[in-house]
Amino acid sequence: MLNPLYNATARAIVDIHSVLTHIVGHDGWAWALSIILLVAAVRLILFPLFVKQIKSQRTMQVLQPKIKELREKYKNDKQKMNEEMIKLQREHGNPLLGCLPILVQIPLFIALFRVMNGFAPKGSLNAEQKLQAINGYYPNHLNGLPVETASQIAHAKIFGASLASSFTSSKHSLELLGSSSTGTKVLCVILILIMMSSTYITQRQIIGRNGPAADPQTALTQKILLYVSPIFLGVFGFHFSVGVLLYWFTTNLWSMGQQFFVIRRMPPVVPATPGAPPPVPAKAASKGLRRRTGTPAAPAAAPAQPRLVQQRAAPPTSGQGRPGGGQNRQTQRRKKGGRRGGRH
Repeated sequence: MLNPLYNATARAIVDIHSVLTHIVGHDGWAWALSIILLVAAVRLILFPLFVKQIKSQRTMQVLQPKIKELREKYKNDKQKMNEEMIKLQREHGNPLLGCLPILVQIPLFIALFRVMNGFAPKGSLNAEQKLQAINGYYPNHLNGLPVETASQIAHAKIFGASLASSFTSSKHSLELLGSSSTGTKVLCVILILIMMSSTYITQRQIIGRNGPAADPQTALTQKILLYVSPIFLGVFGFHFSVGVLLYWFTTNLWSMGQQFFVIRRMPPVVPATPGAPPPVPAKAASKGLRRRTGTPAAPAAAPAQPRLVQQRAAPPTSGQGRPGGGQNRQTQRRKKGGRRGGRH
């Protein structure tokens, strides 16, 4: 069923190599770069679908509280709940379309994996295959290529390791491929370690991209994928050929860079609780942070209350040296003047 896709993938590797031979030459690095460039080209073509997938996931995150509210409100009326769900999808777009990019990627990645793994030498050959074999070599899958071309790819070497050899390749297979046993094992271990660490980093980026998990079950699933995926790939990586490990090396590095780019452009969305005001867009929030000095704005100060001037009553005084003494002296002078005038 997927044979046409396998054949097209193998043909693309050969076509890319025919261009690289004018730059790199006819050696193992030309075939290795052909694999790397093919993976990069496929990921570049799928990038718009990846962005669409992220937007659909963000839509699901934003609508999650509303969906939960509808399920609780119409839990006894399935028909009404389905009608409200359809209405919600019409308003905000169908979030399930986010699965479409994943479905498109799966056959393409299977094709790359099958073609890379198909260049390994086949164990038992029939009479016809023995006649077509070159120095005893015949690939597991031709994928529409001549035996001579498949043999060139399988015998291409980087650091002394054939692209078709693996860590667990038998001594006979390594002899057919002309590959160094020590060089193959060292290169495979290095590529496996890079594959495991890059897978772990990519999973952490996915968790950061999607934001905090809405429920404990989702959080547990994220942790399992975070630690199990690298271990799973590490165990099976010993059976992958060098060409397949180059495929994983390229696609993981591409994923890391792609995730980094998308996370910076599209920060994770925190679902708003029902009745809460809509969250501030991350871009606007970052602009506001740049305008400020880095410290949160202080609350507005309360209006100043008018000061009450308290007037103190002058204490009754008499004599000099006390407050009010000047007024008493003037009164005494008036009295004396009045007495003198009365005498005349």
